[in-house]
Amino acid sequence: MARTSRTPPISGIDRESSMFGESAALRVRPSAATRNPVTAPTLSRSVEDYLKAVYSLNEKGEAAGTTELARALDVQPGSVSGMIRRLAGDGLVAHEPYRGVRLTEAGNAVAVGVVRRHRIIESFLVRRLGFASGDVHEEAERLEHAASDRLVERMAEAMGDPQTDPHGTPIPARVERPKSPGPRA
Repeated sequence: MARTSRTPPISGIDRESSMFGESAALRVRPSAATRNPVTAPTLSRSVEDYLKAVYSLNEKGEAAGTTELARALDVQPGSVSGMIRRLAGDGLVAHEPYRGVRLTEAGNAVAVGVVRRHRIIESFLVRRLGFASGDVHEEAERLEHAASDRLVERMAEAMGDPQTDPHGTPIPARVERPKSPGPRA
């Protein structure tokens, strides 16, 4: 196996080199602006799942504490603590120790978008593809992270913009993500 080394980054580009010379593949490193999740085009599935869990707990009137989030996401409380710090640092949640987590405006916009995608996908699977309503949740869980906003909005239009999902739960209105003030210092 060839050993690789990195040449110094130039203008946000990493070049991989090996004993066979520089590879043809260049990897673009994200700039500080593209790492900001509020302005980033996509977030990880994990981040979206955490934000959706906070949204769902708050929607039910429950505090989104570490224990409740760990239970909702089926993860260890230590993992939740680390992710809460990351989400707070990225401006997606506000955390008050011993009082739980709440979504910021930016975090709420992301969470509402994920919930909307999930519920529209469930509706499309039932109304257009003939799935039973009890069989769509897991499919929607997978697809909500892969489907683009454009695709989901076309699905909604094709169904006449449904107001509820197959379970009778309201589908949230589309929310635009707020503009970021810029990269964190």
